[in-house]
Amino acid sequence: ALIDLRDQTHERAEGAKASTAKRLTSYADELEALRGSLVSTSDAGWLSGDEKLREHLADVFGGIAGFDGRPTQSQIDRTAVLAEELDAAKGRFAELTGASSIEALNRRLTEPLALISREQWDEDHEKKGAGTTSLKPHRLQELMDGGWVIGLRR
Repeated sequence: ALIDLRDQTHERAEGAKASTAKRLTSYADELEALRGSLVSTSDAGWLSGDEKLREHLADVFGGIAGFDGRPTQSQIDRTAVLAEELDAAKGRFAELTGASSIEALNRRLTEPLALISREQWDEDHEKKGAGTTSLKPHRLQELMDGGWVIGLRR
């Protein structure tokens, strides 16, 4: 949804008046900054050492899932920190994609920006063959919202 909205914003900026284009470009930059805090955006990916929230979650999950024993205290503590980071990112996403933000931009546009639904995102990515993971991000979020963080009770 974040990338789709950013791309829509860039497209609308191309044909807009200078003041509107500037505002749209600024908005797209804010969306990209949020994305950059969530995932590695380097062309080299994880090989570059550019690790963000997604890579940190994968690291903790892999450490816990790859060992038959109990999680270490540092792994348990790390899940709490990552949960706080995820909550902060969700808050920033809600702020950027809230009705007031998008409606203010849409008043200036002939073709409005539209945030795609989770269902539409899933459908689009399944068609592209990107739905191959067994633990989807929304399922991880459901686990975290229910008080379970990677199988650990908060």
